Amino acid sequence: MTNSYNTLEDASWGPAKTIASFFKQSEAIASVTDLFAYAEALHEVGRLRKALEITDLLTGRALSKASLCLVLILKSHILRELAQPIESERELRTACDLDVSVYPYIRLAEFQRERQRFSDSLETLSIAENKCSNNDEDTACAISYTRAVNFISLSRLDDAKTLLEQILHTSSRSDQIREILIDINNALSGQLQGLESGPISIVQIHNSSQNKLSLSNRQSYCYADALHQINRFDEALEECARLKEKLINKISGVNAHVLVLEGRIWTSLRQYKLAEDAFRKALILDDSTVSYVYLAGALARQECFAEAIQVLEKALLINGDTDEVLLNIALNRRAMGQLLEAKVSLELALLLTPDYTEAKEVLNDISAALE
Repeated sequence: MTNSYNTLEDASWGPAKTIASFFKQSEAIASVTDLFAYAEALHEVGRLRKALEITDLLTGRALSKASLCLVLILKSHILRELAQPIESERELRTACDLDVSVYPYIRLAEFQRERQRFSDSLETLSIAENKCSNNDEDTACAISYTRAVNFISLSRLDDAKTLLEQILHTSSRSDQIREILIDINNALSGQLQGLESGPISIVQIHNSSQNKLSLSNRQSYCYADALHQINRFDEALEECARLKEKLINKISGVNAHVLVLEGRIWTSLRQYKLAEDAFRKALILDDSTVSYVYLAGALARQECFAEAIQVLEKALLINGDTDEVLLNIALNRRAMGQLLEAKVSLELALLLTPDYTEAKEVLNDISAALE
């Protein structure tokens, strides 16, 4: 399987164009390359169960080891988003066993970090490093970066700093690494930069505080959010629970923000039903477009696209980020194959915000599919 898309002519096509083009073919006789492109496109628009069906079809074909490895990695991503972590890890380990590339080991390490298994992730990266070619600088940078973010989650900031400084000028993530290093330096110096403080320094300084119980509500919220950003999800949920208890008799809007954060954490844990419940509770307390968009996102991840659109249409009736609401309506309509309706929503979003980059990109994809 190469980067050429054969019948699906252009690898730069967006997902809607790829799906529309595939409808002209039969799944049974389509090429491996076209089936893979179709599965990727379905995955991107959120039609996960259909994407999984296509990857199952692909694994039944006579594939080279390299092609099978790519299919298994894609299948693992899909299973992860379907909240099937055991099955997702199994596919990644099978890809690793094919021994054709270091790439599945890096994906496995990322999966383990998402599952808060930081020590397992570091062990997997050590295996990847031993298998990495000495002249493969890009892969070496990816291994070092993934190791560094594990160190950050484990509060091993000096180790993380050393690794990130080594790859700063060779990694494709140089801008992101530079920001992380600033945050690490602030953490190591014990300085918070007000509203500009990063998650690493917030966590480090709050962890070193003599009395965490003295944190203000705002500080507790920032601490929970920071824990979430460095993948310490369980601790973030615990902090949210403490904060909700403190805010029971406080202003409802403040509590709604905590519920939205809780929903975001559940989303990161791929627990979409729990995320949905948190966002619904937030909406009861504070009717805002932010909560509507997050709720619609949780529904979309469960492939409840029609219900997500209904939620977003309610958000159009209130003041807020209407352009973002319209974009999300379009994304859900794209997933359902309602391309003309999606195009209308995107055009309205761009009337409100002409430089809305993501809306432009999705509109280009949908317009190409409608040609």
